[in-house]
This record gives sequence, C-alpha cells and structure tokens, in this order.
Amino acid sequence: NSEIVDILDKPAIVSHLPEIDSDALAKDFLLPVGTKISHYEIKDHIGSGGMGNVYAAQQKYPAQRMVGLKLLKNKPNQKLLMSETQILAKLNHPNIATLYEIDKTNEGQFFIAMELIEGENIFNWCKTHNYSIKQVIHLFQQLCSGINFAHEQNIIHCDIKPNNVLVTDIDGKATIKIIDFGISQFDDQRESYHEISGTPAYLAPEVLSNKTQDLPDVRRDIYALGVLLKKLLPLTLAFDLQAILDKAMAYDKSHRYSSVKDFNDDLNRYLSCLLYTSPSPRDATLS
Repeated sequence: NSEIVDILDKPAIVSHLPEIDSDALAKDFLLPVGTKISHYEIKDHIGSGGMGNVYAAQQKYPAQRMVGLKLLKNKPNQKLLMSETQILAKLNHPNIATLYEIDKTNEGQFFIAMELIEGENIFNWCKTHNYSIKQVIHLFQQLCSGINFAHEQNIIHCDIKPNNVLVTDIDGKATIKIIDFGISQFDDQRESYHEISGTPAYLAPEVLSNKTQDLPDVRRDIYALGVLLKKLLPLTLAFDLQAILDKAMAYDKSHRYSSVKDFNDDLNRYLSCLLYTSPSPRDATLS
C-alpha cells in the first residue's frame, strides 16, 4: 500500500494525545459500549485527546483478550498513528507496551490494537506502595532496560514522564510498561526535525534551545530519566547517588551519560555498595 509506505517514511514529532479542555471533549464523538470494530468490541472509553479516542476493547480472535484500541479521527492524525505504529513494531520488549495489530475500519479510519495496561503511573505506584530507595531504583532499572532497548533500535522516546511509565502487577511482580511513542524520533532522521516537542519539566536544555547545530539525541531521554528518578527519591540523598543524578541531568549533554546502559551500570554499582554499608535512615526509606 503506497499510502502507508509514504506515511511510514516520516515519523511523527508532535504530541499525539495533547490535553484538551472539557468542552472540546464533550463535543467529541464517543463510540458506545458494544460497538464492533473489526474483531474487537468496545467495552469502555479510557482516554481522549486531540487525535482521537482510546478504548478498552475485547478481542474475539485469533486470541480472546482485552486490548487498548486507539481510533483516529482524521487523515493528519492517521499519519501520526502510522508513525507511532512503525516505531512500536520495532519494539518487542517486556517493558514496552506490545503492538498487536494495525488496520482500518470500514469507513477507512486507521486504528491500532495494543496491550492494555492496567496499573498506575510509576510515581503513584511508588508512593502507594511506600517503596524504599532501593525498591525505587530496582523498579526504575526496568524503565532503563526498556529505553535502552529502544535506543538500540535507533529510537528516541522523547516524552519520558510518569504518565508514560506505567506499573502493573504480573505474576506478583511490579512490572514497568512504557507507553506513548507518539512523538518519538528515529535517531538517524532527527536532523529533519527542529520542533520542540515533549513535556516541559522533562525536556533537556538542548531541546529547549532548538538549535540546529546542537540537535538532541538519545541523551535527551537520559536527561528525562534523571529528572524522573529525582522526583521518585527524597530530596536529600547519599553523595554517590546524588552524583549519579547530577551526571544524568547535566546541563551540557556532553557531560551526561552517553548511554542508558552507563547510567544503569552506575545505579548497579550504587546498589552493590549498599550491600556492604549500613544505609542511613534517608537512604533506607522514602520520606
């Protein structure tokens, strides 16, 4: 299909589910429960945005399961959907939400069926479960594993933040699931895009500067990971752990970790040191 090929050649870099006001949402057309799309049946509406709606749906075949069904409203948004789909198709990892299928409705609307994640964002999960610093870091390392895998596939997430990092219980284990690759970029195509995209609190300085001679790379994700981990931990930390955060969030990207693996390796070294030292009360539990 030449239409799909053309769309896939240009990854999206604008947010595909931006916040919208309640009036706009009220005017948005929602499919009623029981509506059938291909071999899926709508069970619940779980999210809305400028691109369209996301539903929980029951898949009938080839597998009986609940899925997240993202249905787009118009042609431009379908292009963003196809871009996200191209990225997700390359990301088969236990800590990344799985893409099941992409198809069209009878009316020609693109939709994707994805793994339905039932859980909380990482911030709420750690707070609700009163995680210790050690538990937070262990959980965070699953996030590192997923993002590192994406980087190995030449993909920059570009919007790492709590709401895009869900935690769900799988066989009694807290498991990270990374979602929303809608504004992700392929690293080897980033010179074609200069727009600022992402969530302000997690944007690296070089993204905000938007200078073509200092194009953001995988280190924008490393910066966001550092910010996220900092928000998950107490204000006062052991010197070694603070130094790790400072390096991840360095203003000059050349002073940051060059890879998520290097960041994660330092976290492992920190955890190893805890085995041979008696942590202070601030290191033992979250305040």
